[in-house]
Amino acid sequence: MLHPGVDIISVRYPGPEDAMDERKATVLRAVVESFIDTAQPVGSRAVTELSGLEVSAATIRNDMAALEAEGFLAQPHTSAGRIPTEAGYRYFVDALGPGRLDATAARQVRKFFEHAQGEIEQRLVDTSRLLSELTTYAAVVVGPHRPLSERSQARHESSTKGPNRRN
Repeated sequence: MLHPGVDIISVRYPGPEDAMDERKATVLRAVVESFIDTAQPVGSRAVTELSGLEVSAATIRNDMAALEAEGFLAQPHTSAGRIPTEAGYRYFVDALGPGRLDATAARQVRKFFEHAQGEIEQRLVDTSRLLSELTTYAAVVVGPHRPLSERSQARHESSTKGPNRRN
């Protein structure tokens, strides 16, 4: 014991190996997508409308409480809806997201980077175009803020926004 009355709590993040039933997965997907769109906690009524599930709001609330107990959702305060946790986002990306590239698309990406020529700006434009074509989403690739010669290693970040997302 570190101090009297203080306990150490162990936290385990749920992963894709932790099977989730289809309804709870649908609820989690609705919460994550709505939170990404609105940056506001998501209530059971919104989940019912967004998910297309034909169950009561009470059933959705029970599923949201279970997802909170399992570490996928959090409730910022008592009267708020739920927001995704880091584990909720991770599960969404690993198990509920758009999926993995098929073999043809993976070869296309590998070939692209093996044969990419030109300046960094053109590579970023080409990378953005390739990501957009493969995912059918708008893609933005951001390059380094300092000249490459001043950096110890190059890095790029990409962000996509789905066709049904609000601005």
